[in-house]
Amino acid sequence: MTNHENKKNRSAIAFKGGHRHNIGAPVIKAKNFKNTLYRLWAYLKYQKFKLLLVVIMVIVSSIFMLGGPYLIGVAIYYYIIPRDIKGLFNIIILLIAFYGLGAFTNWLQMYLMVGVAQNIVFKIRKDVFDKLQSRL
Repeated sequence: MTNHENKKNRSAIAFKGGHRHNIGAPVIKAKNFKNTLYRLWAYLKYQKFKLLLVVIMVIVSSIFMLGGPYLIGVAIYYYIIPRDIKGLFNIIILLIAFYGLGAFTNWLQMYLMVGVAQNIVFKIRKDVFDKLQSRL
């Protein structure tokens, strides 16, 4: 292989996201999917309150983010066409509040989910470590 072809191959590998050693490899699946899912649910049961808060945050965030385009339509129809500047200013303040609250609830949802994921991974690692230590 020439130097030019070698550089071309390296740039293609780098562009595709790294090494290609897993391409074409068979996908490894759980031997007992149902049992694996039950075991994961056992770890999730300790995080019920946070998961409930996440579901609530998803709903609230969606409401705020869907309310924004509605308010833009209201602003156009009721305030921009009739040239009501004072009313338009009030709608703009409301839009800023809607998008700000939507972004905050979205951030809170992500923050809670990261905490849930870290707690679950910590518990799994601790259980594996304890099992390995008990066998030694």
